[in-house]
Amino acid sequence: MYGKDTAAGQTANASCVLFPVSTEEVVSIVEFANKEHMALVPSGGRTGLSGGATALNGEIIVSFDKMDKILRFRESENTVDVQAGLIIDNLQAFAESKGLYYPVEYASTGSSQVGGNIATNAGGVHVIRYGMTREQVLGLTVVTGKGELLHLNKGLLKNNAGYDLRHLFIGSEGTLGIITEACLQLRRKPKAVSTFLLAVESPDKLATLFPWIQNRVDLLAFEVFSNVALNYARELEGFQFALTEEYPCYALLEFDKLQEDSADTKEAREEEIMTALLESGLILDGTLALDPDARKNLWKHREFIPVGLNQHQPWKNDLSVRIENIPRFIHELDAIQSEFSNIKIAWFGHFGDGNIHVNIPRPSNVDEKPFSESCQKVNQKLYLLIQKMQGSVSAEHGIGYLKKDYLSYSRSKEEIEYMSAIKRVFDPNNILNPGKTVG
Repeated sequence: MYGKDTAAGQTANASCVLFPVSTEEVVSIVEFANKEHMALVPSGGRTGLSGGATALNGEIIVSFDKMDKILRFRESENTVDVQAGLIIDNLQAFAESKGLYYPVEYASTGSSQVGGNIATNAGGVHVIRYGMTREQVLGLTVVTGKGELLHLNKGLLKNNAGYDLRHLFIGSEGTLGIITEACLQLRRKPKAVSTFLLAVESPDKLATLFPWIQNRVDLLAFEVFSNVALNYARELEGFQFALTEEYPCYALLEFDKLQEDSADTKEAREEEIMTALLESGLILDGTLALDPDARKNLWKHREFIPVGLNQHQPWKNDLSVRIENIPRFIHELDAIQSEFSNIKIAWFGHFGDGNIHVNIPRPSNVDEKPFSESCQKVNQKLYLLIQKMQGSVSAEHGIGYLKKDYLSYSRSKEEIEYMSAIKRVFDPNNILNPGKTVG
């Protein structure tokens, strides 16, 4: 259970699982590992897709399940100090109790933890407004691979005293140090959220729709998905399709009430935008949420997709390109799919930050071996396409061990050499998550 994450094809082989309750105990664990030449794998909620939290070669797992405390809230700054094992849902509930908001929002907030989020620089559906996890982190307490304790940035909003080492550890996947505590920025809650589900005829229309709507409202989210992907949501109990007909592509968007809008103009603003969209020819159909239950149902169109896909043992990829390149990328996906008779590609993702999830569900009549072989061939073509478009082979789930061989498709030889050199500085004995990213 503790030796693997949600990446497919893993067989856990850990030596033991440790449950520290304090930073001091983590320091002792790292000192012991250096002395005994044993490897450590930090473990949070294990919701990653790249094998970053896997113990496959007798490593010691360091679980943060018992380091889940909220340590301090600073009302004057709207910041909160937490331990790394705090579950994101609990962090969001705490923010809510203070009339505030923690904006890193995605499907697995009920099990993923703060430390893992920071170690992978988690994204989610509200990146377009609030940014990745990196933008929420004001300070970190880290135990390096040497066993040294670092207090990075100390929660300061402004600090230009030399290099900001905090950002080296954000997204480092536990290869440089073990994050034990964090100071996080909480945000003001959105005022009056409007939620629309829109149908369009092609990815090219999505690319035109996005700037059209972005120039008129304060976007919180702009999620997109194909009808092929939506079909997997339809398989789940509790799903209710909100439109009368099926269409090739969909956009689920949310925006906040504009500062100048009064409370009684929200409905008028929504009606104005929907009318303008229909008259513009950008959409084929659309609907909006008139109450909280309707909003929840519209979000099921996006949130149920990965849940439905997971019932078909999908091959997953988490990729990003420049927003302007998304239509071309999706057209190239169609071309790649046409080369294989035994696969069907379902795409969905966060259009507003260029992040597209590419899933290949395994057909019931195809054995695992030929399916895996086809997916490996698709991977090669996908990563070459990403390289050509100067995109990323990992938008928000890290490199882990599954994508380590493909890091060079997104990073230059010189960048990888610098990464390896940084790894040696903080973890000279290579005890932290060896075999992952560059280690």
